[in-house]
Amino acid sequence: NRGEEFIRKTEDYQRQLRYYGSLNSIKASYEKISEADKRKIEAFVSTSDNASDLYSEIEYLARASGMSADKFEIVNISGSSKRNNLLARTKVWRTTLTLISDKAKGTNVSYSNLKKLLTAMESNLRLMDVQRVAFDPLNNTATIELLTYTRK
Repeated sequence: NRGEEFIRKTEDYQRQLRYYGSLNSIKASYEKISEADKRKIEAFVSTSDNASDLYSEIEYLARASGMSADKFEIVNISGSSKRNNLLARTKVWRTTLTLISDKAKGTNVSYSNLKKLLTAMESNLRLMDVQRVAFDPLNNTATIELLTYTRK
């Protein structure tokens, strides 16, 4: 019986050594990441949950794409669905953006401008998941629903 206990403890010890080795490997990999790259990674999922920051960023993208933001709604939906461990420390924001044409400002909701905006959102440093797009070419309006994320 003592022999079995010795074998079990030796196996536990070996398992702990392997785990310790993998932790050291992960730590070494992390330490190789440059500070600039760490800041870039941090920007994917912002720490700011200030709605006005998000509003400013999306409004800027809309204007840069030749359109004006008319209505803007931001809702925290973090607790409304089952979440995996990765999202457990993340707030999820559903943003509904209504775009209009404004001749006084020289903006126009067109198919090409809408494509520009969607491309800008997809290539933006902040992670943005476009959920729904509704385009009304007769009234020159569009509505975009998207999800953004902030760390808790």
